[in-house]
Parts: sequence; structure tokens; C-alpha cells
Amino acid sequence: MEEEDVALYETLGLDPDATDVLTLTDRDISRAYRKAALKWHPDKNQGDAQAATKFSEVFSAYETLTSPPERAKIDAAIRAVRSRRERFQKLDESRKQLKSELYRREAEANATAKQKVNLNNAALKRMQREIERLRQEALRPDAMAKPHPARKPRYKPESSSSAGEWANVVGYEEFRSPSSSGNNIDFDIFEQAVLSGTNP
Repeated sequence: MEEEDVALYETLGLDPDATDVLTLTDRDISRAYRKAALKWHPDKNQGDAQAATKFSEVFSAYETLTSPPERAKIDAAIRAVRSRRERFQKLDESRKQLKSELYRREAEANATAKQKVNLNNAALKRMQREIERLRQEALRPDAMAKPHPARKPRYKPESSSSAGEWANVVGYEEFRSPSSSGNNIDFDIFEQAVLSGTNP
């Protein structure tokens, strides 16, 4: 992640993690400079080459940060870094939310699919039970299909014939007559025709 350029503030002994450098006043910077300058002053650190270098860096940082145009450039760069960091954080949060939403939708879709499978299985089981029930019912002796009752033949007034009671059925003589069919129709065929209702 891009870091803020707060090196000059740190040179003065300021802690960017403890204090927002963008809120520091000129007085805050001057106070920090005096404290750092006393710490690294050559007279206080005679013979220490590193102290002399540090003192020079402290003075340079102080001059830059007390110059309004120079400090404005530094602070603008810091603001730009923070702005980019904030955008990245928001984007990352959006990605996380999107990812979470995708996971949620996927879980819901899987749950719905599972529920449909369960419903289909339940419907299939109900259908299988119904088929088995009907099959068992059909196998019961008292559940055999009964034939449709035949239509009762209509009778003429009392008469006699060698065909017995069937001679009284309307149409019997015509049905047996060779002139009407060209053949001597069997009595059993006539009986079936009467019973089936094809001969009114």
C-alpha cells in the first residue's frame, strides 16, 4: 500500500501515528524543531559525526515545513495518498459486499434447488403410493369390475315360438329371416346383439 511522505515531520520527532500532521500548526512545528535541535546539536554531541548529520537534517526539515508553498506541496501529496487509500478501501469493501452477496445468492439458489428436489421426490413417492394402493385395491376379490347390466329386452304380447322366450323379443323373426340377412343367423349371435343393445 502506498505510504504517506511524512519523513520531514518524522525528522522533527513528530509521530504521524499519534498526530495528524495535516493539523499541525507552525507553532507545533517550531516547538518540535527546538526539541530535535537541542537533541542533535553539535555542541552537545561533540565528536559524533552522526549527530552533526542529524542536526543538519532537522534544520532542513524545519526550513521546508515553515515555508508555506513547500509545506502545501507536501501536505497535498499526503492528502492524495489518503484519498487513494480511501478509494481502495471503499472498493475493497464493495468487493467484499459483492462477494458476500454472491455467496448468499448461491446459497439461496442451492437451497431452492434442494427444496424442489425434495418436493419432486415427495410427489413421486405420493404417486407411487397411490399406484400401489390402486393396484392392491384392484386385486381385492370384491373389487373386480362388474359387467354393465344388459338392457332388458322388450317383449311382444304373449305368443309362442320354437325359439322359446326369445321369440317374444322384438326383431327376432326379422333377425333370423334369410330374406333380411341372406343367412340363417345363429341364435347365440342374436342373443349377444340383444344383450349389447345393438338390436333395439
